[in-house]
Amino acid sequence: MAEGSVQYETSELKTQLKTIAVSRLNALRKVIHNAYAYATGLTQESPPELWRFAISRAEGRLGHLRNDDVTKAAIEHVQRIDPQFQASPATHNKLVAKLKKVTLRNTVKSLTAKTRSDDELAKHLSTLLRLHAQGPIAPVDEVTKLLLIEHWLDDPLTSNWATASLCFFSDQAIAKMVHWLQYHRWLRLHQIETETERIRKIYHDDLGLVSAKPRIIRDVQRTSGKFHFIAFKAARHVRHAQS
Repeated sequence: MAEGSVQYETSELKTQLKTIAVSRLNALRKVIHNAYAYATGLTQESPPELWRFAISRAEGRLGHLRNDDVTKAAIEHVQRIDPQFQASPATHNKLVAKLKKVTLRNTVKSLTAKTRSDDELAKHLSTLLRLHAQGPIAPVDEVTKLLLIEHWLDDPLTSNWATASLCFFSDQAIAKMVHWLQYHRWLRLHQIETETERIRKIYHDDLGLVSAKPRIIRDVQRTSGKFHFIAFKAARHVRHAQS
């Protein structure tokens, strides 16, 4: 994120850093775990066929692939689970087409061909039928979560720590910055209220990230290719060039 300077009590900051850093580490562990376990019951030891089928059912997630960066991140996640899954990060359509080819029938065929034990095959087929019966899996906004964690705390602190750490931002300012980082476009006025509520639920309720007290940045505006950070107790804007 970008540079700027604001006034803050140093001793007050030092008492909070450990708690904020620990909450960030715990949130990262939670996201990594949930990436494998959410809504599937699958583990890293589960066959690639089951992961491929489960991901193909995540229809809602595909609707959020709005640019090449997000598409690439989704593809990389699939390939970490299943190295045999190959798709170009260049287009959304190629990823969707690849996943549409995954069916119950060809998954059963692949599992039957690769599984040596009848008992193991029965277990895998039972899991497959459960995934099929539960319908499309609800999307998990992993990109949003990882962006929140990555930018939550400038650790170790650098000269621009105040504007480089989302833990010092108001909920509205966090929502604006995360939207920019994820989609490379500014949050529209009519979206601010609902997006602020959504982001607070993710960082506070889902991830358990701890905010600094007091916070520094009340709002963020973007004009002429620059961010303008507005501090809670300052009459001026903190300006910097786009990084």
